[in-house]
Amino acid sequence: MKFFSTLTFLLFPLFIFANSHGDSLNYLTAQDSVFLTVDENNQKIIEHRLEEKQTIYSLAKFYGLEVVELFYFNIELERMDEIPVGTDIRIPIPNKAIKRYKTKNFDEKKHASLYYEVQKGDNLYHIAKRLFKMPIEDVQNRNGLPDNNIQPGQLLHVGWISTDGLPREHRKVKPIPPEWQSSQINGMAYLQAKGIKKEYGEKGVAAWNKNSKSTKSFALHGSAPINSIIEVTNPMTKRNIYIKVVGRPSSKTYYGKNVVVVLSAKAAKMLGARDPRFYVNIKYLR
Repeated sequence: MKFFSTLTFLLFPLFIFANSHGDSLNYLTAQDSVFLTVDENNQKIIEHRLEEKQTIYSLAKFYGLEVVELFYFNIELERMDEIPVGTDIRIPIPNKAIKRYKTKNFDEKKHASLYYEVQKGDNLYHIAKRLFKMPIEDVQNRNGLPDNNIQPGQLLHVGWISTDGLPREHRKVKPIPPEWQSSQINGMAYLQAKGIKKEYGEKGVAAWNKNSKSTKSFALHGSAPINSIIEVTNPMTKRNIYIKVVGRPSSKTYYGKNVVVVLSAKAAKMLGARDPRFYVNIKYLR
């Protein structure tokens, strides 16, 4: 048994070359080995290596995510005009998507093996009981472990993941970024006030500073009341957000005469903006 355990541990590095990436037709195949870690928020994460003909939009759909949720876990992708083949993309994985045992109708051809990478400070009890809700003995037997000793970097086979993708409903707790939660709350407040105040529409150019380091979402608008909420829609990406007006644009000359709203960098990125000026539709209440 000890020899089997040692041999198994030595073979694990070979799996590195079969990481989760699928091929040009499939995002995940039964030949892939999927490696999982847990981040500081106790969220289970895998990395998917983007292959030729795979897009960030269909990748998000395959894993049951909205694109904005995918960007939340991969902030650097927002700054790329084009995401190159070979890019490793972090994907949050819900517990419900992990099949810990082979059931009666389990199909080997439709599942990829899932491995947990042991982190510093981990122990077998924490991994088996807390992370994967499995008896310690099952994890030991599956990985040929003679005892409870594990090492950082060691890979433990903990189950399988479907190659057909992850249904959206598997995500009981949807990893919506805080700024989008704020937009949703603002949206509800806007709809409540809509029955009391008159709504105005406006079309034109939105401006933003691409070099800004601000992490807050806000707008500067010439007509909407200060501290009121406006709806801004990017017709190109079909995204819309509800954000608070915190002031007036300081200079028409600086921003341009056709600019109807100035957005923070965070707000512009939420709308999928790439250029420092882009066309928007605006609604506000007075």
